[in-house]
Parts: sequence; C-alpha cells; structure tokens
Amino acid sequence: GEVESARLLIEAGADVSRADPGGHDALWIALRQREGEIAALLLEARANLDIVAARLFEAERSRGLRARGQATRMKAVERAAPVGVEAAMAAI
Repeated sequence: GEVESARLLIEAGADVSRADPGGHDALWIALRQREGEIAALLLEARANLDIVAARLFEAERSRGLRARGQATRMKAVERAAPVGVEAAMAAI
C-alpha cells in the first residue's frame, strides 16, 4: 500500500523535504490527507518542518488568534512532531 511505498522511497534515498511547484512537500500532503503513518515516517526521516510550520502559523493567524512571532511558529512545529502528528492533522 501507500505506507509501504513511502517506506521504500525513503529507504531508497528520496528527498523527503522536496516541494512540488505549488510549494507542498510530502509531509504537508500526508498531514492534509490524514495519513498519520506516512507523516510519522517522513518525520523519522528528518523531513523539513518549515512548510508545515509556516502553513500552521498562517492557519492560526487566519483564525484570528493573537499570538505571533517565534512562539507561535514553535508551537506549530511542535504540533508536527512525531508525538503530535494527530494534532497537526487536526489543525490543518
């Protein structure tokens, strides 16, 4: 299935942080599609969290939350940590 395909691509050395022309990387897509197991694999493979963090930051900002700056960005990154994959999926 998809999880095994992702695992094989990672093991073969795929760039887990490469973004498509629209700026979406594999981690962002996995989270948007509620593919927690694939997201966890990508995080274990050291996927770059910048795109997810930036998009979560923007989502929080668009929801009218007042928190700004690095603290909010770090909170977004923490949501995308392996133990927080479910929270990250719920936030986007």
